[in-house]
Amino acid sequence: MENQGLTTSSTTKSRHNAFVRFLLKSWQPVPTWQSTISLFLIVGLALIGFGIALIAINSKIVEVKIRYDDYSTCTTGAATCTVPITIEKDMKAPIFFYYEIDNFYQNHRRYINSRSSTQLSGESATTDAEKKKLKDDCSPVVTNKDMGKTLAMDKTTTLVDTDIAIPCGLIAKSFFTDTYKLYKPDGTTQVTISEKNIAWPSDRENKFKNPSPLDQTKQWQDMEDEHFIVWMRTAGLPDFRKLWGRIDNEDLPAGKYTVEVANTYSVKEFEGEKKFVLSTTGPFGGKNNFLAISYLAVGGVCIAVAIFFFIRWRQYSKKNI
Repeated sequence: MENQGLTTSSTTKSRHNAFVRFLLKSWQPVPTWQSTISLFLIVGLALIGFGIALIAINSKIVEVKIRYDDYSTCTTGAATCTVPITIEKDMKAPIFFYYEIDNFYQNHRRYINSRSSTQLSGESATTDAEKKKLKDDCSPVVTNKDMGKTLAMDKTTTLVDTDIAIPCGLIAKSFFTDTYKLYKPDGTTQVTISEKNIAWPSDRENKFKNPSPLDQTKQWQDMEDEHFIVWMRTAGLPDFRKLWGRIDNEDLPAGKYTVEVANTYSVKEFEGEKKFVLSTTGPFGGKNNFLAISYLAVGGVCIAVAIFFFIRWRQYSKKNI
């Protein structure tokens, strides 16, 4: 019995030691001068390589940007204005048409929170508790009067001032309403700009739906309109651009074009600027010089650190000779 107990104890201890050896690290890297220098050098060269590649890709992207809110024909208060645009290099389809707004803080906390995801997904508030939550979510823009809207979607029915606006909230109230038409150099032939599939698929399919059944006499805006959906996805910076349309089926040769703008959106209240942008894309999307510069800067810092360690290593080696 005594020998059996010793055998059992020995077996348990052996298994325990095997388990501990399995959990413990069997190898730990010990940084040396050479490995540290090599690491920073490799990372630095890789980042610089990515930066140079991005600059090369960006150089092939053609982008034309025009500010139009201060253009002579757009400052007279006219409902429409015509803005000339010169494309200096041929643009290959697909070509993306953006609008850009400067000095508009869509990232303000109160602005971002002033919306009702439940209402935007097509659900109607029927109980008192649901209506109260809807008002809290959309505060301070809740009713049609708060929204400043008088006509319903059918363009004939007058909305009731005290009814909850559909949709409600600050983001919806500030919805961008300018529209654009692009004409070829002959001045009469219009370029087809597709306004479909410009919003994220997840937003179109899940997050934005009209109430069922749709009553166009009750709401002021189509919540499945993709321009509206694009606007409701708020930007993180005060200067931003949003996709308005896409030219899929034709290239734009270099030349002088015109853009007819339905100039209905005012930016004077927040001292902003309005621009439209025509741009081609590369493998990583549109032109992004900031990312390329960031790669080059961080890569340069890594190279500088590698050089610093190399100098210190040489100095240390000489002292030990």
